[in-house]
Amino acid sequence: MKILAIMVFVLSLAASGCTLAEVPPSPAYIEGLVHSVEGDRFLVVEGLEDPGIPYDEWSKKGLNAAWLTVTGETVIVDEKGSQLETGAICRGGPVRVWVTGPVKESYPVQADAERVLTLAPAGPAG
Repeated sequence: MKILAIMVFVLSLAASGCTLAEVPPSPAYIEGLVHSVEGDRFLVVEGLEDPGIPYDEWSKKGLNAAWLTVTGETVIVDEKGSQLETGAICRGGPVRVWVTGPVKESYPVQADAERVLTLAPAGPAG
């Protein structure tokens, strides 16, 4: 019976054309730099050039920001599709995040991360 359940799961995953490492076809909820990491949550700010810029400075500019919680269901991958551990989310790292469930409307907003795509840091312009 267990084998049948496993086969059904694998076949349904294959039929959907989606793997755990793929990013969803919908646009990410937020893309930016990780400003802070606190336990199982991290703060992403769009348009932030330096994670050392204090909250007071970037919040006055009204930059889009979100506290995102990593749950047991969160999938974290790099640009090659390799699955990563939570420790891969670090201050200053660029990320793209999809969320699941309700978004708590505050500033910054708060939500559970469904998928986190860690991005390669942008190289110097030129």
